[in-house]
Amino acid sequence: MGTLGTIDAVLGITAFAAVGVMVLLHEIDVHTRRLRLHMDGLSKPGFLPPPPTVTGQRRQYGLSRFLTWLIVGRVKVEGQENLAKLPEGCSCQITPNHSHYADVFVMPVVLKGRGVRYMADAAVMGGAGGLLGLLIAPMGAFAANRQAGIEVLNSGQGMVIFPEGWTYLDGVMGIFRRGAVNMCRVSAAATQKQSYLVPAYIKYGRYPGAWIKKLPIRLQYAVMLLAFPYYRRGVSVVIGEPISSAALGGDDKIDTEFLRSEVLKLKR
Repeated sequence: MGTLGTIDAVLGITAFAAVGVMVLLHEIDVHTRRLRLHMDGLSKPGFLPPPPTVTGQRRQYGLSRFLTWLIVGRVKVEGQENLAKLPEGCSCQITPNHSHYADVFVMPVVLKGRGVRYMADAAVMGGAGGLLGLLIAPMGAFAANRQAGIEVLNSGQGMVIFPEGWTYLDGVMGIFRRGAVNMCRVSAAATQKQSYLVPAYIKYGRYPGAWIKKLPIRLQYAVMLLAFPYYRRGVSVVIGEPISSAALGGDDKIDTEFLRSEVLKLKR
């Protein structure tokens, strides 16, 4: 092969490689855009990802067990038999208090990897640029939204929802929002089947006290994250008896106060 032939061969290979790189970059760009749209969708209230897969449930349970052991320590559960009182295939909401960021790890351990959904704050689903939502959506999480929650219940699924809506790190239970009882009633009316609320109370071995509420919320979380060895004193969870939609009186405010009182009764 002469010099010109060699040059032509090199140019041909280079051009072929360049085209290949351009095609690869285009495919990467297309998939990146699709992934970005999906991640943005996960943090959008009203968007409901598919139910958790078996693999997602296993990953959730394994990850939650490890993080609960690391951050909290020993888990003690009372009232597991009350979960067995729920009718087969019924829709239900497990409604614990919310006094620690670790609640989201503790509850999957308590429920032993059951394929329930988790209503999470949109900011959580959009955390770390959307990567957090990408991680936890296959495990059953979705951005908090009333209509999405009703859709979950109408399909006969279970769901964990924290009625306080936010974390009260001082350990004092806050005021409940009305979403849980409203969704319970609306779903029961739409499906003509009973829907259930399951009160639960989570109590940790040590809380920081009222002083932490004086700090900005981000700083509160930072303190708890950095000082977790000091607060690692175990957790106890008490599960109460299911409350059927038929037991609700029809007034969201009164029924929410009733639900809060049922959760508070479980405090030990």
